[in-house]
Amino acid sequence: MDRRAWLAQRRAALRADYDDPMYERDGYPHPEHWAFVAMLIETCPANGLLLDAPGGTGPYFAPVREAGRRVVRLDQSTGMLALARVKGLAEALFQGPCRSSLSSR
Repeated sequence: MDRRAWLAQRRAALRADYDDPMYERDGYPHPEHWAFVAMLIETCPANGLLLDAPGGTGPYFAPVREAGRRVVRLDQSTGMLALARVKGLAEALFQGPCRSSLSSR
C-alpha cells in the first residue's frame, strides 16, 4: 500500500473513532493537559484569542472563557465539532485537517 492510501485509511479510521459520541465517556484524566491550559491562560492577554486544534469536544473551553479569553476551534471530526457546538463556548468552529503539509508526504 502506498503512503497516501495508508494515510487516507488512517485518517478515515480516526474520524470514525472521534465521531463516536461515546468518545467523551472516559473524561480527560491528564493533569499535564490542565497545566498546559493554565499556562496558556496565564500567557494570553485578557480578551486574547486561543486556537484549540484539535480539541476534541472542547473540555478546556470553560476555564479559558471563564478567564476572559476567547476560543476558536479546529477539528477534522464532525462528531467532535457537534459536541463542542452544544457547549456553546467557542467563538467559532471550523472543520479541517489538523496536520502540517509535511505529514501528507
